[in-house]
Amino acid sequence: MTKKEDRFTEGFGITFYNEHAVSIYSGYKTRDKLENYEITNDFNLNEMERLFTNLKEGKK
Repeated sequence: MTKKEDRFTEGFGITFYNEHAVSIYSGYKTRDKLENYEITNDFNLNEMERLFTNLKEGKK
């Protein structure tokens, strides 16, 4: 569940497949709910994992 603009939205997800591919799912869209992206610049997958872990644990 995601809070955006004081509304809660169910069905939102980000999937990092590797350092070059990511998919974003947004359940509130009426079409194109799943979009795939290619990452073309430097990307540190471990740093993203750390940020999401800290967010989940309530850390900054």
